[in-house]
Amino acid sequence: MSMKQGGAALVALILLTIDRVKAAADESEAAHRAMCALTEAASATFTAPSGTADNDGLNDKIQAANMSVADAQWQALFDDGAGSKPYDQTTSDNRTLADKLGGKEKWDGWRKAFADIKALNIGTKTEGEYPKINSEVDRKLARQQLRAVAAQANKLEMTMKPLKAFLSDGKINKINENLRKALYGGDGELSTPTLGKSFGADGSSWNNLCKGKENRKSIAGDFFCICTGAGAGTKQCSGAYGHTAHDSQPSINTGWTALQKSCGKREQSKATASTIYAAVAQWRTALTQKAQGGTENSVWLGTSSGTGQQCAGTDTNTCVDYSDFFKKTGGQDLSTLPWLQALTGAATQITQAEETAAAVKSLQAQMQALQGASVEIYSAAASGVLAKEMTIAIPTAPPTQREPQAQTQKKQAELAETECNAAKDEDECKTKTGCIYDKAADPKKKCTLSEEGKQPAENTAAGNQAGTDGKNTAGSNSFVINKAPLLLAVSLF
Repeated sequence: MSMKQGGAALVALILLTIDRVKAAADESEAAHRAMCALTEAASATFTAPSGTADNDGLNDKIQAANMSVADAQWQALFDDGAGSKPYDQTTSDNRTLADKLGGKEKWDGWRKAFADIKALNIGTKTEGEYPKINSEVDRKLARQQLRAVAAQANKLEMTMKPLKAFLSDGKINKINENLRKALYGGDGELSTPTLGKSFGADGSSWNNLCKGKENRKSIAGDFFCICTGAGAGTKQCSGAYGHTAHDSQPSINTGWTALQKSCGKREQSKATASTIYAAVAQWRTALTQKAQGGTENSVWLGTSSGTGQQCAGTDTNTCVDYSDFFKKTGGQDLSTLPWLQALTGAATQITQAEETAAAVKSLQAQMQALQGASVEIYSAAASGVLAKEMTIAIPTAPPTQREPQAQTQKKQAELAETECNAAKDEDECKTKTGCIYDKAADPKKKCTLSEEGKQPAENTAAGNQAGTDGKNTAGSNSFVINKAPLLLAVSLF
């Protein structure tokens, strides 16, 4: 062989050696990318969607408005100044009364409503959402209408309560817990791959730590096993990772930190079902399948010189074996792979959380409508409109429990007459809407309801009759103002 030929052969040998080293160094790069995607998906955090945490105290306003127009005797039951106490501090007859009225939740709820009258300035000033109501007639009419609104608002609040709890309480939705279980195994509280929890309990050898279906416990564990081996120092997963030690927990901690960095810098992301499913799909695509003899297949992630049985943490065998989860007979269902089960469980709960958040926002919109209705009722009562021109039909009780409409209108007229009679003299009588002063009348009834003042009740009766013959286009859950072009389309659901 000439010197020239010998030189050419040497160059060819060097190039071949370089290619082999390069192949070994990058032999599991597809597995590395797939495990990086899974790590990123499982490292994300779930937080409750914005706008679902509260409803800006809307129900508190509604309940306080309702309490503010209640009878003085009823209010006194929940007034600290009158001796009222929280349910847990009630005794004897007071406890019996509280239980008859609905127990702890209702009792303490009414106490809060009473306290909120002052705290939220309900009916205490002449301006604001809930201005002061001076007329007792308007107050009583407002009471009838606000009671129905408050009852519906409480139903909405009770419906939202468990939904909000699911969104905000990790112990209930278990989303972050399942993400951590998928990433590190254990009970969802680990923050690094841990001996005995994330893979095998013995790190003295790769086989003890990583081999066998019983050690497929976590994403981090499988990732670490693919890329880390005492006999595999050629950066087989990534040029950015060269850690080889796994004999102790400190060495595992060091290796895991480096392995995460090899994926590239990642900001803490928001957990989403789509990210999880995409990562799982990438992992499944990166798997290798090969006939193992007979009718079974060997399935592994990474690079093997033969099948999954050859995975050993050494060059040309940097892989983990999943064959037992793909067997036609005698194996385990893939859904039982611990980290996959936890990860898909988190995805399912995230989807449920998204649906729950949409439901909460819908209920909150209904609560806003109810609060708007309470403001309209209160404002009408404060301005003196309610007693004269407003009627409301809220079928909150079965027909057999409702007062006949004629009797309701009669009561309304009686209340208006009582309001007029309360005037002490002619000057005060003139300030009351719908009242006239008759000097020759009974001393107690010199100020009486005028014929014009009686007209709204008659109009109301006629309007209600229209509703019975199908000609009234206003729904039974609408507020209608007679003599005014105003329809408050407030559905009470």
